[in-house]
Amino acid sequence: MKKFLLIGGIIAITLLSVAMQGLDLKFEAHAQMPLDSFELHPNNSQPRGITFHDDKFWVSDREQAMIFAYDSEGVSVTDSGFTLQEENKAPSGLVFQDRKFWVVDNLAAKVFVYNFDGTPDVDSNFSLPAGLFYTGFAFHDGKFWMTAINSDKIHACSIKAMGECIIDTDSEISLISENGRPSGIIFYSGKFWVSDVAKDHMFAYTLEGVHDAESSFDFAIPVELSFGLAFHDSKLWVVSFKTKIVTSHDPFIVIDEPVKHQLDLGNYSPSGLTFYNDRFWLSDFNQDRIFVYKFAEGSSSKILHSLGDEFTIDVSHAQPRGIDFDNERLWVIEDADKKIHAYGADGTHYPDSSISLNTKNGFPVALVAYNNQMWVTDVQQKSIFVYNSDGTHDEESGFALRAGNDTPFGMTFYDDKLWVLDSSTSKIFVYNLDGSTPDVLPEFTLHPDNALGASITYHDGKFWVTDVLRHEVFAYDTSGNRILGYQF
Repeated sequence: MKKFLLIGGIIAITLLSVAMQGLDLKFEAHAQMPLDSFELHPNNSQPRGITFHDDKFWVSDREQAMIFAYDSEGVSVTDSGFTLQEENKAPSGLVFQDRKFWVVDNLAAKVFVYNFDGTPDVDSNFSLPAGLFYTGFAFHDGKFWMTAINSDKIHACSIKAMGECIIDTDSEISLISENGRPSGIIFYSGKFWVSDVAKDHMFAYTLEGVHDAESSFDFAIPVELSFGLAFHDSKLWVVSFKTKIVTSHDPFIVIDEPVKHQLDLGNYSPSGLTFYNDRFWLSDFNQDRIFVYKFAEGSSSKILHSLGDEFTIDVSHAQPRGIDFDNERLWVIEDADKKIHAYGADGTHYPDSSISLNTKNGFPVALVAYNNQMWVTDVQQKSIFVYNSDGTHDEESGFALRAGNDTPFGMTFYDDKLWVLDSSTSKIFVYNLDGSTPDVLPEFTLHPDNALGASITYHDGKFWVTDVLRHEVFAYDTSGNRILGYQF
């Protein structure tokens, strides 16, 4: 019996930091030889911000007014960098979110936006309050968070419309006096981490704005004039403006119960989840990538990031949503071309096996693959479409969803039934495979904390439901009782 979980990938900008929270389940990065540091390209002479996306480091440069790209080994990738907009002359912090680069400019007091290929998205640019020398830039919980070297606060703003960001003074966090010249900022593992240009020290703050002295730490390797700040492979990466070197640091994160630990930060926007061959498989809508996690040997709770198993999807048919395994194939709904693509567990793409969705199935989100058939939810049609493995549309087997099940963003298969998550009502609807209602209706409503469920799967006697507002995964028994919670 196959299990499946899909995330509705278009929920715009709320998917960034991913950490798992529970009583004893831990997600940890897969052990590998660490890359301790790398030198920047000679032309990258005035580095400021840094982020990690698509297996690359991206570093802003004030002198060149451009973004430089480096592969995961620290080698410059000259054909991936891009020049900034004319007004974006003093780039500082940057972040990749919602398939775009967001670059804060500390002279223009403005955020400039670029598509994932580096082309400008001028309509999404927005201004910030003048008078602050902005340095760090991060995203969490639907807000952008900024540090300024002449401010003792972490500032927040919320995107309300294209080109408009509303300053949220109620969310501001006051920095301690020792953190007097803040530079980089990032949200990771339930905390804000803020570097200081004048100190070889990392300051940690809780969501409530309290300085977390126990989690704060000195850099093991001196960093002179630290600016940019990023996380990759469970390491903190810091740019030195003086030495032009990027160094990695172990954050020595103290994880209290319930456990809070982040999935690899490249996995910004998990859009689908399934369990197969003793592994969790997660698609990422923004990164066009399949991430894989597996249980540690001899453990039923400790989960490692299995770097060797994951793979990138061809950008020509990207934006993956629902995923599921059937007949040793990973089937992936890809929004860009409205097809279900087939992959091997090793990432091999089988284009001849791809299935074109019916034109009426224009907003496909969730997917269940079982016994040579596929069930696909459609948010616009409020229906489930059925396809055979040869790609034919089985129109007679499709059916309309019941009243109240208008936003079917998640679906899984269990006990010969389809369990469909409605994101608006926070309710799980149950259907027989022919669309009829079971005689015994085991439907349930999500826990109140799980207010915006986005996807669901079944594994090991539990339903697992993501929440895109709280960045958590909730677990329920088959009666709908909450068991464990995991924070993204």
